[in-house]
Order: sequence, then structure tokens, then C-alpha cells
Amino acid sequence: MLLTLQERHPTLTENDFHLHVDLLESRGLVRAQRAANNIPYVLNTTAEGREAAADFARKREDRVARVRQLQDEYLQWLYVEIEHEDRSPTPDDYLATTPSFYGLPYTDRELLKAGARLRDAGFITGPETDQYDAPLRPALTVKGRRTIELKHSVHDEAPSAPSIHNYVGANANVNFGDNVTQNMTVSAPWADEARAFLDAVAQAAPTLPEDLRADIELRVEDARRGIAEQQPSKVKAAIEGMQSFLSAATSGALGSILAAQVPALLSLLG
Repeated sequence: MLLTLQERHPTLTENDFHLHVDLLESRGLVRAQRAANNIPYVLNTTAEGREAAADFARKREDRVARVRQLQDEYLQWLYVEIEHEDRSPTPDDYLATTPSFYGLPYTDRELLKAGARLRDAGFITGPETDQYDAPLRPALTVKGRRTIELKHSVHDEAPSAPSIHNYVGANANVNFGDNVTQNMTVSAPWADEARAFLDAVAQAAPTLPEDLRADIELRVEDARRGIAEQQPSKVKAAIEGMQSFLSAATSGALGSILAAQVPALLSLLG
């Protein structure tokens, strides 16, 4: 058995063979029959071993995973060569390391496609020729360098624009920059004060004569709409309209509310 394996893998030593057999046995994947000198001469695959072998074969035949892994591994190798070894690597240098997917070496054509895809996605750059549609002396872009340093995959989805919710307590100019979803809730002092005032008016309105109550309720509705639309001028106009009823309501609860609160509220509304 060892001689047969060494014909396929000339670098396999007898010690390596024993270590591999011991490892497979420890994982319950094979059972070894041994000679008197403790050298395995017959290996029987267990059910778990056959399942593991079938799973390995399925993974090795996954062409999509093969393509994806090559791109990640090539970019990682470039990072080490450029950033740590201070070299200017080439695709041939990478192939010389005999990279493989589950033991099946990558081809020149596969590496060409991987380099082109990394270039098109903005991870690498570099000079090209008509004969080789990928960087011949790849250089990392900022995107490529950050992908490795952040331990990301080149296949990770691009992050969506951040959604920022801001609660502003006064008038403000807010600039979030590009590619940002902006949701700003303005909670200005005038809005809080106006809501409290309108609530009080609505509670007192039923004490008014029917014709005055209908008019006040319309203006309250207009003012609430102005608050929702963040239009203080619209709110101010509605409240100023209520002042015309002060004389008719000075003896009631509504008159007291208007007289006490309207001047300060109008000053907030500008």
C-alpha cells in the first residue's frame, strides 16, 4: 500500500504514511490491520469514512466554490507578497506555489479569470496586455487592502447605506454625506409648545358656542398639520387666527389659555 501511494506521491515518506493512518483511525474513518511490526497493511473504510469521502468528492466538484475560493486566496496571497514581503508579484509566481482546491491545482485560465474579476470589482489594478486580460503586476487598491485587513471576503455584499436617525432639538443644518439614508425627526421647542397649547385649546373648545367652536377646531386642525409638516409659519398663521376670538372668549377657560400662552408661543414661531 505504501509503495502504491508513493508512486502517486513521490514526496510521501513512511513516517508521513503512518501519521496519516493514525489520524484516520483516531477519527473513526478507517480500521487498520497491522503486521507484527505494527505497520498497517490493510485499511478498511468505516461507514463514517465512506460518508466523509463522498462529502469530500462533492465539495471538490463544486465549481462555484472553486471559483470563489481562488479569488479570495489570490487576493490574500497578493496582500502578503506586497505588504509583508515588499515584492511585486506576478500571476506566474502565484501558480508556482501550486495552489489548489481540495487537492486539484488551479489552472492558468482560472487564474486569468480570477485576476480579471478582482480587477473589475476594484480589488486590484495594474498593467495588462492584449494577450492577458488581467493585471500582470497586480497592485492592491484601497478596497482590496481593506478587504484583507478587515478579514472580509471579496464576495461579501457591499454594505447598504447607513440609515441615520437624528433627533434635533432646534433648527439645524445637518449634512450626512453621500450614500446615506437620512431620516431626521425634528423636535424643536416650538413644536412641543404648540402641541401642548393645541391640546389645551381642544379640551376647552366644547365650552364655546357652536359657531366659535367649529372655527377654532378648524384652526387647531390647520396648526396640527403645520406641526406634522414642520412648517412653523403655517402653525403661526393658525394660532394668530385664534386671537380674533379672544374678546369672545375672555371670560371662559379658552380665553385664559389664549391670553396666557399665545404671545410666548408666537415668539417661538418667529
